[in-house]
Amino acid sequence: MRAPNVFLLIILIIILRPVFLTITFLDLIETNIDVNVDPCEDFYRHACSKNEQANLTINNLFETTYEVEIDYLYHNYSSYLNSFLNYKTMENISSLDLIVEDFKNSCETRNQTTMIYFLEQLQEAFQIPSFHFKKSRLQFLNLQFDADCERSSKILRQKIKEEWKLVIEVFSKYVKKLHDNIHAIRWIERNNETVKLLLGIAIIVKQEILKQIPETKWINASGTETIITNIMNQVNIFEVSISEIDDHINKLNIAIGTISRCASEYKFASLKFLCYLKIETDAKIDLSKMNAYNIHPHIFYLNGLLIKTRTEENDGFLIGGSAWVVAHEIAHSIIKHNVDFPFIPYFPKDLKTCVQNQFESTCRYFKEDSCETRDEQFEENGSDIFATHLAFDVFRFYAEEIYDEIMEGSRYKLTHGQSFFYSLASQFCSRANSASSSESTHHAFNARVNAASAQIPEFQQFFGCHPGTKMMKSRTEQCHIIGKKSKYY
Repeated sequence: MRAPNVFLLIILIIILRPVFLTITFLDLIETNIDVNVDPCEDFYRHACSKNEQANLTINNLFETTYEVEIDYLYHNYSSYLNSFLNYKTMENISSLDLIVEDFKNSCETRNQTTMIYFLEQLQEAFQIPSFHFKKSRLQFLNLQFDADCERSSKILRQKIKEEWKLVIEVFSKYVKKLHDNIHAIRWIERNNETVKLLLGIAIIVKQEILKQIPETKWINASGTETIITNIMNQVNIFEVSISEIDDHINKLNIAIGTISRCASEYKFASLKFLCYLKIETDAKIDLSKMNAYNIHPHIFYLNGLLIKTRTEENDGFLIGGSAWVVAHEIAHSIIKHNVDFPFIPYFPKDLKTCVQNQFESTCRYFKEDSCETRDEQFEENGSDIFATHLAFDVFRFYAEEIYDEIMEGSRYKLTHGQSFFYSLASQFCSRANSASSSESTHHAFNARVNAASAQIPEFQQFFGCHPGTKMMKSRTEQCHIIGKKSKYY
């Protein structure tokens, strides 16, 4: 029998699904399925078709859904946004003509006071450390001594022009993040129950981890139970995103105030663009993205994940999707590429080898573009395996009775048991060949999905895979990182 808290969570998510969504999560899962690919031969390419008909990926839908929300917000919160949007004019400046013209005029009239003021303002603005300007090129004050106004104007233009692209790029990114975050803030406010739902999922996952820690052999043998339990108790799930929202609102208000005051102080209209260099351009987090990450002890789940959570219609979709992401991010507080990570005094080398062996085996069978398993990927690889076993433990507890039941409305007769794996795969679907970049700590998408899926014995049961299929042949020993089944020391 299902625990009441999860039952209520599932009911909540069905009730809270947006009324404008005419395409369900199940519809999108089935749109991406390639029936010509046997799930036992390559589950990723079965669940993530390369066919053009499947070009609307799960992430595309979330982006589309979010755009609908943004459109709604724009019309309903336009008065709130207008004061900010009015300050985006810098993005439309295509030349430095006005600046150079004002300087040239002050030079030709030999108004030394005005010319020095003009150059001092430029010098001060372009010395802001965050922009990393090349100081050797930006010594504006020397231009006051050049009597040839035509020449000094050309030099001024060249000095600024060399760094102008950086100015536009840095500020434009800042504007976009703050602008998108206002939409995300309002979306989250409108969907507070979905926020609570994701937080509820995260709490269930965290509780399961805390339950399994004392059951883990290597943790007991190494005497690290207290340390690792404390690390888990430190994890701050999701609430920190709310504080980030407040921080972004404060930054927005400060930026507007700074620009307003600054603009009124300049004698030359052409210099008002310098006001944009005087605001803090460190909007580090884009709340609108479909992403999540761990900066211990804080776990961030961004707005795109909330949309995903709100569309997942059953236990399998919810736990294989949102709960999997939650578990993956929490895992980063335990699993580190460097075993000397200061929070964790010990991590079994054999367990690391187990994880990497699974990914190497998966690469041998499913390489598309590039598929190389590197040491630097262990933290992400281990977090994938950790999340899959942990999330499936939760799924097994709450949904075992309905594994074989066919989902209502499924044209491919997908079962609830299978839905867990389809939801996991949906997060990584791409028509492009999977590749692992030498610069990325993440493995190729197909390797992540197939390696994680092969680790779960029920995958073979749900899809009826015989031992000679590629998914089964690629499977190595199970790498249980925590829990009763973890055998490493």
